[in-house]
Amino acid sequence: MPLTFRKVFAHPSYSWNYRSEPEPALNGRTLDTPLGKTLGGTSLINALICIRGRRRAYDRLAESGLQGSGYDDMLPYFKRMETHWRGPEPFHGGGGPVQVTPMTHEDMLYEPLRQAAVYAGFGTDGRPERRGAGRHQPHGSDDWRRPAFELVARLCDASRPAARPHHPRQGPHAAADPGVPACRRVEYCDGNRDGDGVHQTFASGEVVLCSGTYNSAQLLMLSGIGPRQHLEALGIHCVLDLIGMGQNFSEHPNLIMVFREKGLVSLTKWLRYDRIATSRARWWLRRDGAFATNGAAANIFACTLPGQDRPDMQMICMSLNNTATPWFPGLTPQPLFGFSIRVVALNPVSRGVVSLRSADARDAPRRASSSTCCRRPRTWQP
Repeated sequence: MPLTFRKVFAHPSYSWNYRSEPEPALNGRTLDTPLGKTLGGTSLINALICIRGRRRAYDRLAESGLQGSGYDDMLPYFKRMETHWRGPEPFHGGGGPVQVTPMTHEDMLYEPLRQAAVYAGFGTDGRPERRGAGRHQPHGSDDWRRPAFELVARLCDASRPAARPHHPRQGPHAAADPGVPACRRVEYCDGNRDGDGVHQTFASGEVVLCSGTYNSAQLLMLSGIGPRQHLEALGIHCVLDLIGMGQNFSEHPNLIMVFREKGLVSLTKWLRYDRIATSRARWWLRRDGAFATNGAAANIFACTLPGQDRPDMQMICMSLNNTATPWFPGLTPQPLFGFSIRVVALNPVSRGVVSLRSADARDAPRRASSSTCCRRPRTWQP
C-alpha cells in the first residue's frame, strides 16, 4: 500500500535509522539518516520513487576515467531492466523485471504544480537531461497492482526482481585479478553481544561486499581494511592500510517545506478515519484510490544559476502535508491541509567522513557529513 510507506520509513525492522554526528555548521544539531535494512536497501523505504540519473551525471563519470559509465553506455542496461508504461522507446524498455507506471489521482495536484513550475520558468521535464517539472513514476513488479483475489498483496521494492529473476540464471559472479587476494570467508554472530553464537561461512569463489555507502565502509574497517591509525586506536588489527576508506563521503542535504493550500483538495482529506477505511478496501480489492499512490505528485529539477550544464536543485512535490496524521472531526484535531516540497541540493562539493564508533559491528558507524561546509573533494591515494 504505497501511501503507507512512512510506516516503514523509520521502523527499526526496515531502517537502520542512523544519525550523523553533531554538525558544527548546524549549531551542533544531528541529522536523520534513514537507510533500508533489507535486501534491496533503501529502495524499500523510498516510496517506490523511480528516477533515472541525468545524462550529464553519467557522462561526467566517464570523463573522469570510469570507462563504460557514460549515459549511452548505461542506457541499454536501463532499458533491459524495466517495463515502462510508455512501452519500448529510445529511452525506455518494454520487457524488464521492474515495472514503471504513472501514478495519478484527482487529488495529487500534479497539474497545478506543473502549471506553477512552468509559470516560474522551470519548464517541463526534458528527458534525459532532467530539467523542469515531471510526474513521479513509481517502480514495482508486475503484480503490485493486481486485485487481492488474484494475488496476495505485497509491497514491492527492488529486492524482489533482484532476489527472484524472471528467468533461470547462474548466481552472481565476480572476476578477480589473480594477483589480488580474494575474501573467501565471512564471520558473523547471531546478535548476542557476549560473543556466543559466532558462525563462519566459506565461499568457493570469493565474497562480494555490497552493503551500501555506510555499512560497506564499516564492515571493511572492522575487517582490518582502512586507515591504520583509526583501526589500531579501536584495537583492530590492520590488514591493509587504506587511508581513503570512509573518506570523501558525499550526501545530498535536503529540507522539507510545508505550504498551506486554499481549500481542502489535497490527499490530506483521505487521512480521515472513515475515508481511510474505504481507501484501504479499494486498495485491497481494486488496487486503486488514494492509497494506491505514494503521495509524490511531481519532481522539479532546476538550475539556480545561469550557465550551469546540469540542474543543482531538485524539488520533490508531495500532495499532502508531510506531518499529517489520521484524524476525524470532533475526535482529533484536523491536520493542516497543504502540500510539502522536499528541496534537495544536488552535486554537493562538501565531503564528510564515515568512521567506526567501536570495534563492535552492532554499533552504528560515525557519520560526519559536513553538508553545509564548502570543503572541496580531495584525491586520496592508498
